[in-house]
Amino acid sequence: MTTPFYVRQSHLSWVPATAGKDQPTNGVEADSRIYVARGEVNGHVIPGKLPLRIGAAFIPCDGKEHGLCKFEILCNTNVFPNQSLYNWIPASDGRVPAGALLAGTTTDGLPLYVARASINNEMCVGKVNSEYECALMPWGNVEHKIHSNLLIIRMWQQSGRQAHLSWLPAYAKQTPPPHAVEADVNIYVIRGRVNDDVIPGKWPIYLGKGYVPYGGKEVELDSFEVLCNTSLKPTERFYEWVSYTGGNVPNNALHAGETQSSEPLYIARRLVNNEMCVGKVHPSHGCAYFPWGGEEHSEKSYEVLCYLD
Repeated sequence: MTTPFYVRQSHLSWVPATAGKDQPTNGVEADSRIYVARGEVNGHVIPGKLPLRIGAAFIPCDGKEHGLCKFEILCNTNVFPNQSLYNWIPASDGRVPAGALLAGTTTDGLPLYVARASINNEMCVGKVNSEYECALMPWGNVEHKIHSNLLIIRMWQQSGRQAHLSWLPAYAKQTPPPHAVEADVNIYVIRGRVNDDVIPGKWPIYLGKGYVPYGGKEVELDSFEVLCNTSLKPTERFYEWVSYTGGNVPNNALHAGETQSSEPLYIARRLVNNEMCVGKVHPSHGCAYFPWGGEEHSEKSYEVLCYLD
């Protein structure tokens, strides 16, 4: 089964990072070993660059290049890791193409998008908005105005054109990341890999480990990914739970996993023995599966996690 390019999934994620530590290998590159990053300066959330040879992020703001020790890296979290559902589009004079990735905002609500351009033969990443009539790039301790030869990240079809739901690496017994998505109190939405399947499941904090349904069993995981709200307004929800049955899902359901034969899997929740569980909707099986009590439970009715349009 082939997944259409417009399927709704969190294929780009903002992953928290710290200077001087090992960085993820799936970062989105503006050029070789230069990742797209974003960070906060004076209340603004601003896109910028992470040169891996330096290890810190650099953000353009108020005429200066600001170095940051804490930042977020834009990562490719597509369930097909070698497939890119974004591209770089030529632009100039601050014009922003349709579908551009919304990556930041000023304190007065001005949206900021990711742009790249060469400065002194070095690729830079910075911010662009049509009101600026240019892009602003960090280089040599200064914020540079660039009017031409710009490239701006454009995403394929996704609600809101921002990576407002992100998959972050997590481990058993750690504290959940900020704004992790809950199916119920202290039960978080995760996904993990079992053999060649990527499967949605649950992370009950009181048990410590992650659990996914697979092959008739509840499979225990020590490492997995947790779904987080990385919207520019993290107190707002850009998702909802929608009741469905029989393996069906709405068009705006979040594509969260794949079988080894490339069939999409979606996030489902429901009560199993009076406990909220998170599992997978498996459309070709006509049901959802949930991990509970060491077994994989089949259910015809469930709620599906969906993007809000």
